[in-house]
Amino acid sequence: MGTRPDIFSYHHYRSFLKAWTRFLKTEEPGLSLRSLAKKAGVSVGYLPLVLSGKRKLSSDMLERILPYLGLEPAEQTHLRQMQAVSDAKQQAVRHRAIDKIGRSRAYHQRNPDQAQSFEYLSRWYHVVIREMSSLPDFELNEKWIRKRLVYPLGTDDIRRALRFLKDTGFIERDKNGKWTPGERQIHLEGELLGLALREFHRGISQASYQAMDETPGGEHQILGYTFAVPQKNITELHDILKDSRDRIAQLEGNPGEGENVYHVTLMSAPLTQKE
Repeated sequence: MGTRPDIFSYHHYRSFLKAWTRFLKTEEPGLSLRSLAKKAGVSVGYLPLVLSGKRKLSSDMLERILPYLGLEPAEQTHLRQMQAVSDAKQQAVRHRAIDKIGRSRAYHQRNPDQAQSFEYLSRWYHVVIREMSSLPDFELNEKWIRKRLVYPLGTDDIRRALRFLKDTGFIERDKNGKWTPGERQIHLEGELLGLALREFHRGISQASYQAMDETPGGEHQILGYTFAVPQKNITELHDILKDSRDRIAQLEGNPGEGENVYHVTLMSAPLTQKE
């Protein structure tokens, strides 16, 4: 008999389903993805594609297979939230799922550092407000932050962000009593890091585009280049982006020297795919 996987120790539904189906096979010899698919009334080729990462798991398909997985109600809820965070098309749905996972006592107990790091990174304004705390005139109140932000962030969001940043050490007081960026490090890896980064870039991109509409042309710049590239040059392309990021990072001043918080995006993404 195999060890029962603890769903609250997993950060992505795909990783859990791989471990869970292996466990089910030890409990029920002869069970296979094909037989599970037949019970749930889904295509026999669908689940292997999901587990291999070639297909996303839709919420409808998840509801079909859930009754045959043998999970407790709380485990089913957590699996639904992991699926929504990863594959939901609407940003509001993903955010609600993130909130529910963040409020899960079982998940926090097993993954305290990862849960807080994921919460920090998946909401773009956490990162921005933390960087704002390095500005010489920074004030720890909602009105000041809302006035300085170009993007119209709600007062409630700012208030929750400040409480989270203080409680988790992402901002802290220095010896003079001034609030500054804390020494807290991000502890994320693998699929969870990828999810948090994608959520961060979705939000920060929206805020950045609005900032370009609201600020003078001399204060922003957008550059791009669309081209067909041989696969053998992709690694070199990514190396160029990393070198550029490192050079840009050298422009950062000492705490208290900055005047505004900027976000710079260096990105490559395929716009086509092979048949």
